[in-house]
Amino acid sequence: MSNLETQTLSASVKQITARVTSTKNEGLDRGDLAALRRLDPNRVNAPVFWRLLARHAEQELDHIDRHPERVSRWAAGLRAAVELEGLHDRQRSLGRALAEAGYGDQRFERLLRADEPGLWDELRSAARFLGVKGQRANAEQLIRLAVEVEDAPQAERLRRVLAADYYAITTQSAVTAASKE
Repeated sequence: MSNLETQTLSASVKQITARVTSTKNEGLDRGDLAALRRLDPNRVNAPVFWRLLARHAEQELDHIDRHPERVSRWAAGLRAAVELEGLHDRQRSLGRALAEAGYGDQRFERLLRADEPGLWDELRSAARFLGVKGQRANAEQLIRLAVEVEDAPQAERLRRVLAADYYAITTQSAVTAASKE
């Protein structure tokens, strides 16, 4: 992926994340959000999904005929991100948020190791966990985990950042707990 493509993708992810996680839901009603939560990455038929891509990620529509799998990736990422409605915080890494919320090491490892289509379910599971806990997190990272899976170096960088953030918190918590004993 070229530098320009990476920048364009990042801008698209940022804009879409802001739309689907905002409590104001500019232009998205409760029905739209429900449709996004019900998205099936294998059969994407929700008009709101296509409107979001057309408005904020038009470059993705240009390549659908050559790369139809990208639609499934975007759908999986959006389906997960919408679970963090009102909880998106660009400053709180997904890894850190999961650790602070008590997401188990085995579940986190499954998330990091998952490939398509298992990754889609792991993303949704992690997002729902955070949503139920009311834990603020960077929802952009959820979408990027799904969409950037084909760009191995970029995906690996993101997974390493998440792992570093997650294990920094869990290790610190274990040391603190041990020192209290």
